[in-house]
Amino acid sequence: VCIQEPHMKHVLSYKCADVAKTEEEAINYINQALNNSSIRSQGRQELREVYCGVNAGFASQRIVKRITSLLNDSLHEL
Repeated sequence: VCIQEPHMKHVLSYKCADVAKTEEEAINYINQALNNSSIRSQGRQELREVYCGVNAGFASQRIVKRITSLLNDSLHEL
């Protein structure tokens, strides 16, 4: 991954991940993250909220309601 790309710079600006320069660093960062999920969790949460919005839950129920509404609207047009 090229960390000089503008979109990657933006993602990394949230301090949500470490960038390893060597294989040994990568393994170390992975092990740290596996052993302690709170590492950089604040940055991951902020990034997720920016890109995905706040997770209010019940997404599948909202999707079903929307599809049902669209189907009902289509039936009424017939």
